[in-house]
Amino acid sequence: VDLFFGEAPGRVIVSVSPANLAHVVEAANAANVPCMHLGAVGGTALVLEGGSAPGMKADAVSIGVAALRASREACLDAIVGAR
Repeated sequence: VDLFFGEAPGRVIVSVSPANLAHVVEAANAANVPCMHLGAVGGTALVLEGGSAPGMKADAVSIGVAALRASREACLDAIVGAR
């Protein structure tokens, strides 16, 4: 889960509707920003299809929304202190 949340400026995950995916990819390409489709969000999990991003295995990944939320809420605790 730490792969998705942190203070690394070169790594951003963007969630867009399927209708806007082509526009986002086009805009990233026009700005010479690397972009790849990782998977889809639905139900109670973020499911990532196989990919080649640094730190990812080629196998599919499924992470529960509750775990993602907990990681996101705690991501700055080491820097600014726990709540």
